[in-house]
Amino acid sequence: MAEYELAHLETGIMKPSIFCGFDTDHILLVPLCFGSDIMHITAINTSDLLLPLWRGTFRAKTTDDKSTWAWAVLMKATWKAHGSLITDVTPFLPEKINSGYKAWEWLLYLYGMAPATLYGILPEPYWSHFCHLAQGLHLMQQYHISKSDLIEGHHHLLNFADEFGELYYQHRIDQLHFVQPWLHSITHIAVRPYEAQVLLHYLSDNNVHVTSAPLITRWAHLRLPNGQVAWSAWKENAMSKQPRMARNVKLLIDGKTTVAEVLFYFNMMLHDEEKTFAFVSEFSQPHTDLFENLSQTVFACRYRGDASLKLVEVHTIQSVVAMIPHNFPGIDGVLFYLVERPGLDIIRMSGVEEEGILDEE
Repeated sequence: MAEYELAHLETGIMKPSIFCGFDTDHILLVPLCFGSDIMHITAINTSDLLLPLWRGTFRAKTTDDKSTWAWAVLMKATWKAHGSLITDVTPFLPEKINSGYKAWEWLLYLYGMAPATLYGILPEPYWSHFCHLAQGLHLMQQYHISKSDLIEGHHHLLNFADEFGELYYQHRIDQLHFVQPWLHSITHIAVRPYEAQVLLHYLSDNNVHVTSAPLITRWAHLRLPNGQVAWSAWKENAMSKQPRMARNVKLLIDGKTTVAEVLFYFNMMLHDEEKTFAFVSEFSQPHTDLFENLSQTVFACRYRGDASLKLVEVHTIQSVVAMIPHNFPGIDGVLFYLVERPGLDIIRMSGVEEEGILDEE
C-alpha cells in the first residue's frame, strides 16, 4: 500500500480541503480552523442513540433481553401519546419545527421540549441523567458563554458521560455497542478553554503577557532519555481499540516527585528559546496512611482530571509508569496505585529501547 493510501486510511482525508483555498491572512490554517462538530453531536448523534434506547428499538445481542431495559418506556401507546404531545406544542413555537433543517428540529425537541415532556415518563435515574446532557449542551451552544457557564456545562457533560456506563452499558460485553464515540467527544467540547486558561497563567508566571493564548501544534508521544516512549491521552483516546496505557509519567520538579497523566505535548518559544512542554493532569499526593504505614511501598493517589491541569517542561519527566485503579478496603473512592518498571536503568544500559508504537491488544 502506497504512503498516501496509508495516510488516507489513517486520517480519513482523501483530498485537499476547500478551506485551503482561503487567503491565509483571513483564516487559521488547517486543521486549526476546524472546531468540534457540535451540530452533528448534539442534534443527530444523540438522537440516533437515545431515542432507539428509550423506544426499545436499538439493536440488541442475542444474550441481551430487552424486557430488562428499564429505560425502554417510549413504546406503543406511550410513544404515540408523546408524539401527539409534541405536535400539540408546535403552535407555541416561533419557528416551524418542520423547517427542513433536521439538526434545528432535533435541537428544539431534545433540549427544549424533551426534558419537560419526558418528566414522569422516563423513569429515574434516566430522566435526571438526560437532564445533565440537555443542560450541558444548552450552555455550550450559547453565542456568548461565561467562564462559570463553561465550567458548569463541562461538569454536566462529564456527569452524563460517566453515568452512561453505569446506567445503560452496565459494563456488559453484550451492551458495549451502546457506547458510541460521541459520548467521549462531548467531554472535550469545553477542554480547549481550560487549556487556554492554564497556558495563559503559565505565560504570566514567566513574565510573558499576551491577550490570548498562542496557537500550538499538539504532539502525540515523546521518547525519553531512558528509552521509554511516553504517549498522551489525546492519542490513546483516539485509538480504535483500547491500547496499553502509556500516558502516565513520573515527574521530578524542584526535588519533589509527583505523577501525572499527559494530555499532549507541544513546542513553544519562551524568551527567544524553543522549549517542549507536556500538558498534564497531576494526580494527588499519595494517600498518607498507605504510604507511611506500608513502608512507603504503596504510592496510591486520586485522579483529579481537569481540577489539576498544568504545564511542565518535558525534562521533568523521569519515566513512564502505570497507575492502576483499585478499591482499598476502608478507603472511600477509587485510588490509583503506582507500578514502575523494575530494572529500567539496567535495561537501558543493555541498549534495549521501546518501539514508538502503541500495542492495541
